[in-house]
Amino acid sequence: MENNINHSNGVNGNLFNTNTFKFLNAIEDFLLKKSHTNWLADIYKMGLNVYRALPDVKYASIFILLDDDFLFENKLTIPNEFENEATLLYDILLNEGFIGTSLVELCNTVFEIDESHQFPSKGIIIPLIVSTRVLGIVIIITDNIYIIEKQEVQKLISIFTSLLAVFIENVNILRNIENTQSLLEQKIAQRTLDLTQNQRELKTILDSVLAGIIVYDEWNNEIIKTNPIAQNLIGLSEKELIGRSVNEFLEIVNFISDENTISQSKYSYESQLTNIRKVRIPILRSTTKLFLSNKNVIIESFVDLSEIKRYEEELKNINLDLENKIKLRTEDLQLLVHKLKIEVAERERAEKEIKRLYQKEKELNELKSKFVNLVSHEFRTPLTIIKSSTQMFQKFGNKLNIEEKEFYYNRIIKTVDYLNDLIENSLFIGKSENNDIALNKNSINLNNFIKNIVTDFVNSFDKNRTVEILMDKDITFESDERLLYLIINNLLTNAHKYSPKDKKILIECFNEDNNILLKFIDEGIGISKEEIDKIFEHFYRGSNTNNIVGTGLGLAVVKESISKLNGKIWVESEINKGSTFFVQLPIQ
Repeated sequence: MENNINHSNGVNGNLFNTNTFKFLNAIEDFLLKKSHTNWLADIYKMGLNVYRALPDVKYASIFILLDDDFLFENKLTIPNEFENEATLLYDILLNEGFIGTSLVELCNTVFEIDESHQFPSKGIIIPLIVSTRVLGIVIIITDNIYIIEKQEVQKLISIFTSLLAVFIENVNILRNIENTQSLLEQKIAQRTLDLTQNQRELKTILDSVLAGIIVYDEWNNEIIKTNPIAQNLIGLSEKELIGRSVNEFLEIVNFISDENTISQSKYSYESQLTNIRKVRIPILRSTTKLFLSNKNVIIESFVDLSEIKRYEEELKNINLDLENKIKLRTEDLQLLVHKLKIEVAERERAEKEIKRLYQKEKELNELKSKFVNLVSHEFRTPLTIIKSSTQMFQKFGNKLNIEEKEFYYNRIIKTVDYLNDLIENSLFIGKSENNDIALNKNSINLNNFIKNIVTDFVNSFDKNRTVEILMDKDITFESDERLLYLIINNLLTNAHKYSPKDKKILIECFNEDNNILLKFIDEGIGISKEEIDKIFEHFYRGSNTNNIVGTGLGLAVVKESISKLNGKIWVESEINKGSTFFVQLPIQ
């Protein structure tokens, strides 16, 4: 009996030493191959092959813990024909508490599943641990559980598993670093494109404005940009002007400090420009403070008043001549009085003409300043969006998925629609100022007309926006389609822009006493009583709209269009309780 026992132990001991040596060779082979790859799939495969060097291993599986939930995913099973069995066995081990015990105690757990389960098995659960953080588990199925339970084998398994976990963690860290580096490179490229685009747009704006413009840094007063008109007045090229102090040519204007104000302006005041020959030139000047490219810049725009001043000097000379003539020509009083009346009339006419020209120049300069701000704020951002979206397609088109492509397509379409409306409103205002709008009336079915506008609007801007229409049936009347479209589209756009996305917009249309009565009802930010009478002025925007994009042209276009159609418009509103715009148009 004793001889049999000793003989048996000796055999097992030899078997143990042989398998231990085989396992150590597999670990050494793993370490040599590991230096030639950084792919997780290769590491999983090589790691499982090491475990398979243990005696009588049927198969080995690696399960990795997902980041977003406490679930394990079967990354690899070798041989792979046991993959389904390994996944089902994982569920059994989880329900029986073996996996929980291994993870809580952070130690290898030997298990044995009896015949009452679908897959009776023997094996070991090994947690993959890095600094007490669990990456996953390895499950090994073997018929020779005796060798696996040996303390020496357990230590070797634990040592190798720690190495495997460290390699997996290192690859994950390397992958995260590469992803972060890629995102950073994309952001840098995008920023570079934006800066280049901003510089091109600024140059186009400066060169196209019919006034002199100087842009300088508020911090050090150094000139950073000029346009050709300013260069001609000063007598220096842009290369010679850049870097020089603006104090050499203009008196500095101080602004009231307000950190919450993005831009500040001082419109239309007389000043002087000193050119390179130290000659002072009278100018009508506008000063705007903006925050561009992470710094405060001052934009000085001005027009030359030399001609107007010359006319004023000529007027003074005329007055002097009149006074001399009155003193010298006393002999023919009647003729002198007659001539005096004529010259006085001429002087009054000249004064009125000069005042009219001065006022017109002043108004023109204000409109130019407002238009510069409009182009700067309202055209630049949409054009930048279109440019950047197009460049994303050009540079990363093959890497974008369907959702990302649809996002950039919709972004371009919405921005183009916004620019189209902005240009349409601007052109309309220009034609209206020149009284250059001709009516083109024809028969319009108002029911279909409004529904088509609403459908196009929702599809273009916000498919989730609820727009409800209540109207009489078959309302048909003679009107101008273009003007009617501008009225409905601008009022609908305002209701959408100034009300929360989860609030509905209601449009009502009825025939009342031979008039069409339209109502546009929203539940938005509302208009204060003090500003209701001002909202139809050009470029005027409510004091509570600072954080909402807009030009102040939409309601001016609406009022002009309604006036052309001999209609009326009025509004009822309260702050934070919404607004109702009423439009009355005659049927005849």
